[in-house]
Amino acid sequence: PASDNAIELRMKNVPFTDDTDTYWVIEEANLCEQFKLQIKPRLMQGNTDHYSVFALAPQPLLIKLGVLLNDLNDVKVYQKHREPSTWKWQSMISNDIEYVLNEPANKTKIPVLVFSLSATVTHDRIQKALGKNTSIWEITICGTPNNDFLKTEALLSDFRRTVRNAFNKIKFHHGCTELHVFPAMPVSASVELGRVWMPKVDMPMIIYDANKLKNDFYKTITIE
Repeated sequence: PASDNAIELRMKNVPFTDDTDTYWVIEEANLCEQFKLQIKPRLMQGNTDHYSVFALAPQPLLIKLGVLLNDLNDVKVYQKHREPSTWKWQSMISNDIEYVLNEPANKTKIPVLVFSLSATVTHDRIQKALGKNTSIWEITICGTPNNDFLKTEALLSDFRRTVRNAFNKIKFHHGCTELHVFPAMPVSASVELGRVWMPKVDMPMIIYDANKLKNDFYKTITIE
């Protein structure tokens, strides 16, 4: 490491909870400001060639962090594993997991992209938030979604390719309208989703978050 201390972008002692609009406004603004203050100067000076990212946060903020990291060429994103409990990427395991892009039969309605990776997101939950006039695209894995499947860097690389392909297909059918995103996925995948998204090319994204106090998914931040 370049320093004994990591760069922390978090906001401490936030007086608001994540079921309020104020929370998301303040947290997003703080993330952008901290990135500008702590990361941008290093980019301007050109004295840091590589960034290792260890991210824990609500998924909408992780996606936003990925968007901010988009301009950095050499970034390695890590995943917090449960078994074994480590941030280290695993190597000696069978790589039999594949990503699947499920396309809607009707591609003329409001475009929705669901990530059923760490858990299954059922369509009724989407319709509760947006109604039935939706075209639901879904990225999932073969087998049962779970919160500890993403063990290798190769799987994260496959995820990036899958997302890039999905973005292109959805835009082809729906144009440049807003894309509603419902994520249930590992932290590293959330960051890489933001990094894959290209601001002048891809559709604006409205990011939702599951919250019990809001009785399931509700709109948090918009990326455009």
